[in-house]
Amino acid sequence: MNYPFGRKLFHIDCVLLVIKWALYSFTKSYGQKCFNEGKNIKVNGLCPGPVKTSMTVSENSSLLRGDIPNKRIGLPEEIAELALMIVYSSMYGMNGHIIVCDGGETLI
Repeated sequence: MNYPFGRKLFHIDCVLLVIKWALYSFTKSYGQKCFNEGKNIKVNGLCPGPVKTSMTVSENSSLLRGDIPNKRIGLPEEIAELALMIVYSSMYGMNGHIIVCDGGETLI
């Protein structure tokens, strides 16, 4: 899992940005490698936006909601459901993809 900062320009540390793009690249290239070698391994990335945790339940959470078009922070259960959907066998055709679940934050 990777927070989608790399999908939108934010004022963040360049080292963090490089690491995030490395994870994107790894997901895509290793997914292609597994496919080309005929391995039955799916490699997909999940990039959740802000998620309600003990770290985000504070006065900062209202600031975070202001940047999210649907005006709420995601729930851990929602991210877990998406992760389960990705690994189900019915999702066999999805490999090497990055799925962003951020309430539309990277759209603005």
